Amino acid sequence: MILAAVGVILIPQWDNIGIEGRECTVTGAQAASSGGGRSPTLPIVRIETSDCGALAWQEGVTFDNNAEVAETFSPGVYVIRMGWFSRVVMPLLPDGLPTVKSYEKEG
Repeated sequence: MILAAVGVILIPQWDNIGIEGRECTVTGAQAASSGGGRSPTLPIVRIETSDCGALAWQEGVTFDNNAEVAETFSPGVYVIRMGWFSRVVMPLLPDGLPTVKSYEKEG
């Protein structure tokens, strides 16, 4: 129980260190939500890629605008920046969805 509480407090900090960019080929995006169970449900845009797996974008996303934000992701190559926790730990977790810190479309 205490370990879980410490993890919840530290995860955002771990995701703010070691931010690195990587090229990912976006194939689509859709309005979605994260969380559930004991976690609060948060609006996200789920970004599908052919080479980086599924990713989550949360910045500025609300339940009112997540479909509109998802439509802004056109297929193509993006430089996706993620923190250490999203890059290293989230892919190892069942249903882990790495969180994107920032992105920029190439070209």
